[in-house]
Amino acid sequence: MIQLDGRPADRALIESMTASLAFRGPDGRHVWTGASAALGHTLHKTTFEAESECQPASIDGQVWITADGRIDAREDLARELGLPQSALARPDCELILHAYARWAKPVSTIFLAISPSPSGTHGPASSSAPATISALSRSTTPTSPARSFSATP
Repeated sequence: MIQLDGRPADRALIESMTASLAFRGPDGRHVWTGASAALGHTLHKTTFEAESECQPASIDGQVWITADGRIDAREDLARELGLPQSALARPDCELILHAYARWAKPVSTIFLAISPSPSGTHGPASSSAPATISALSRSTTPTSPARSFSATP
C-alpha cells in the first residue's frame, strides 16, 4: 500500500489486508510500515531457505521487499554478486535485495515488489519468463510514477 499524497501508511489496514491472506501463508504473517508505504506478507514455507525467511525483508533498512519468488540459479547469482557461500542459506528475497542494491539505479528507493509473468504462472515452466521489479522513490508523486525494471533470465 502506498499513499502517494504523503499521508502516513495505515498499519491497521495493512494488517487487516494481510490477515485476509492467512490461508495462503499458514507459516507466518508480518507487516512493515514506513512513512507513507506499507507491505504485508503471509509465508508458506516450501523450501529449505524459507525456514529462515521473514518478510517483508530488508538488508539495509531502506529498501524493503515482499516476494513470492524463486531463484533457480542461486549459486550463479551469489557468485556474480560476490556474496559468501553462506548467502546460499538465506532466502531468495534477500538475494533479490542484494541484486537490486548492486544493479538498480534509484538511490532513494523505499519500495520494491516482484510480480510474476503476465500469465501468472510459477515454477520451472515459467523460470524463463520475464519478471518485473518496480521501485517507488521517496520523491515519487502522482505525476512522477514509479520506475520499473524488467529482467529476463
